[in-house]
Amino acid sequence: SMTEGKRVRVPGYWKSEEEARGALEDYIADLRNHRRDLPVTSQALRVSQAVELYIEYRSTSTKGRWATKTEEGYRAVLKRCVRHERADIGSLFLDRVNPPAVNKWFEDLAKAEVPESRIRYARWLLSGTFKWLITRGDYIGANPVGQVAAFWSKTDADDASQTRPVLLPTWQELSTMVQSPKFEQDRVLIAFLAWSGLRWSEAVSLRTTDI
Repeated sequence: SMTEGKRVRVPGYWKSEEEARGALEDYIADLRNHRRDLPVTSQALRVSQAVELYIEYRSTSTKGRWATKTEEGYRAVLKRCVRHERADIGSLFLDRVNPPAVNKWFEDLAKAEVPESRIRYARWLLSGTFKWLITRGDYIGANPVGQVAAFWSKTDADDASQTRPVLLPTWQELSTMVQSPKFEQDRVLIAFLAWSGLRWSEAVSLRTTDI
C-alpha cells in the first residue's frame, strides 16, 4: 500500500483477493484515524534507528517499562557496540542483517577488545529489537540474532556450570539494613525488596497501575 508517499507492507496472509482487499482497506482506515502507527520498513530503516525506537518504546511503555538505569545502560550499549567504529552494525539496513552479519559483528567487537559482558548485553538488545519489530509486523522474517550461537568464552561457560551459593542476611542483619537509611522511603524500599524478592530495578519501576 502507499501511505504518506511511502510504500509499506501490510502484515498478514489471506485466502482470497477479496479478503486481502478488505484487510488493506481496514489498514488504511486505521492509519487515517490514527488507530495504528505507520510501520517502519526494512528497506527504509537502519539497525541503529530501529534500536533507538525499541529503547524508546521500552522506556515509555506502560507494560514492561524499563527502569531509568536499565534504559541508560542500553543506550550506552547502542553507542559503544551497535555504533562501534570498528564493529558498526548500526549503519546496516534491516534487510541486510543476517546470521553471518551478526556473527561478524560479535567477532569484530571481540577484536576491538569490547568486554564479553557488554557483548552479551548488545546481543540481548539487538535480539529484543528484532522480536519487537516482528511482533508489530514491521519486520518480515526470522530473528537473525536468534540463529547465531551465544557468545561465550570458556571461562564464562565454566562459571555458568557451577552452582553459586545464595547468601541471605540474618534477621538481625536485615533489621540493621532497613534502619540504616536516613529517609523513610529508602527504608520501606529495602524492606519491600527483602520480602518480595524483586530486583532493585524492578521495584523502583513499579507504578500504582501495576497493583
